[in-house]
Amino acid sequence: MSKKMPSFRDYDDPKRNEPYGWDYGHGKARSRVTFKKVKDKVAYRKAFESRWYSEQHAVLSFDPAKWAEFRQLESQLDGVPIRDAVEFYLKHNTGSQEVPLFSVLRDARIEDLKRINSARVGHAKKYLEKFVAYCTDKKVDLYTRDQVQAWIDNLAQAGLARITIRNHLAHVAKCFNDALLQGYIVRSPAYKITLPSGRGEKRVELIAPDELRRLLNHAWEHDRPMAGLLAILFFTGMRISMIAVPPRKLQGKEFLRLDMINRRDKTIVIPEGIMKKERELIIDDAPECLWSWLTDIKARDFGIAQNSFNLRKNKLLDSVGVKWPPNVHRRSFGSYLAALKGRDYAAQIMADKSEGVFMKHYQVAAFKKVAAEYVQVSR
Repeated sequence: MSKKMPSFRDYDDPKRNEPYGWDYGHGKARSRVTFKKVKDKVAYRKAFESRWYSEQHAVLSFDPAKWAEFRQLESQLDGVPIRDAVEFYLKHNTGSQEVPLFSVLRDARIEDLKRINSARVGHAKKYLEKFVAYCTDKKVDLYTRDQVQAWIDNLAQAGLARITIRNHLAHVAKCFNDALLQGYIVRSPAYKITLPSGRGEKRVELIAPDELRRLLNHAWEHDRPMAGLLAILFFTGMRISMIAVPPRKLQGKEFLRLDMINRRDKTIVIPEGIMKKERELIIDDAPECLWSWLTDIKARDFGIAQNSFNLRKNKLLDSVGVKWPPNVHRRSFGSYLAALKGRDYAAQIMADKSEGVFMKHYQVAAFKKVAAEYVQVSR
């Protein structure tokens, strides 16, 4: 094993069947791996580095005397699998060491955070106390994975957000990992715990036609350019980054502009390279009501920075009491359009890579009446 971590270089090429990759190694002795998805590329490097550091630690901390003791113990196990032999060794090599209560590890964790003046002390204390209250305080080798999973499920049933639940689990897992490193347990019960779905109930959070009508009418009275931009979002399903533009896209001019909109012919043409999909997108059959909201919009009204857009948008939302769950404009338009014309048609109009998978949940006859009202919200 090399004493130095291999250097990683990007090996991406959009022309390949597997466009993402790494070129890694030392000097001329290098290897290459490729992947179809960028998340697989990222996961590969994380796993490689984790494995490399663990092997490095194993070499540096190798104790010949303990290894000899382990081999002697192993010889007494009559061919038992190596994993069981390791567990046998760990269980029988603790000497007179007392297995601590979870609260001991909890307190040590909080003290560690206090020493580095971490802002996470308050949350850590709160989350770890919740765990003890639910699973009781006992020796760390008595907890099971099922108990930890039941605690997580209970947090989900209480309505906590996924990220909050994940933070709860992270602090508890850290305590069990400390116990693992100190030899008190042979496997963490906080390993492979299932968190609630990140999608949750977002699929059914849509804006109702009457809510959209109130929002657009109020915007028309107080901020007409925003009325036009909101209408574009709600009646084309366009990704919000095309209107509320992040810094990188602002610099690269990757956003919708007035010269892409032909109000006379009622067509929007977005050139190749602007959208997520590297192809031209033509929108020539948007709901007729869209164009009634675009009469007063100017070129200077496009390319708004995210912060500015959000401030103006939130002011309008607060005034009319309408909520904007993440991506509600795109989910609403796609759902209503799928109900009227089918999910494949909706996916094509919205340039959706998933081919409208989430839209299929709304194609029911009773839904069409609401959908028809939605596409008739005009000024």
